[in-house]
Amino acid sequence: MKNQTPIKSLLLIFVSIIIIQGQSHAQSNYLGKEYTGFSSYYSLKFNGRKTASGEFMKSSSYTCAHKTLAFGTMLEVTNLANNKSVVVRVNDRGPFIKSRILDISYAAAQEIGLISRGIAKVKIVVIGEKGEVLLKKATDSTGLAYGAYIVPIELRREERKKNK
Repeated sequence: MKNQTPIKSLLLIFVSIIIIQGQSHAQSNYLGKEYTGFSSYYSLKFNGRKTASGEFMKSSSYTCAHKTLAFGTMLEVTNLANNKSVVVRVNDRGPFIKSRILDISYAAAQEIGLISRGIAKVKIVVIGEKGEVLLKKATDSTGLAYGAYIVPIELRREERKKNK
């Protein structure tokens, strides 16, 4: 019986390492993924409250709440009514209203013209992780973005090294 305890402990450690490694790479699989739905914003009364990630809500920051995406995931949010976009970082859980996919900070909502209506249909694109933007908008020869996302060449090299 005494010999089973170290074996169980080692097995638990091994399984934990596999799970943790899987979680750190799982978010990368979402890069470029798009979602469409309704977004609302945090009213100013939430300023200073603690978020699910442990950070304090700042109405002037560019952050958001999503039900499942990992904290630190970077999103481009586009208001489909006016085509204005903003980049936000997931630092909270929500929204808790079934028909909505995102709650964004007051500053982000101002930037995309969401304040007056309160909610809007948006498109969100996962463009980064761990607080870092990894995908860039492709541009034409004049430097104008045309909507497609590209993975910078350095990231493609790193990904190939990991897969060898």
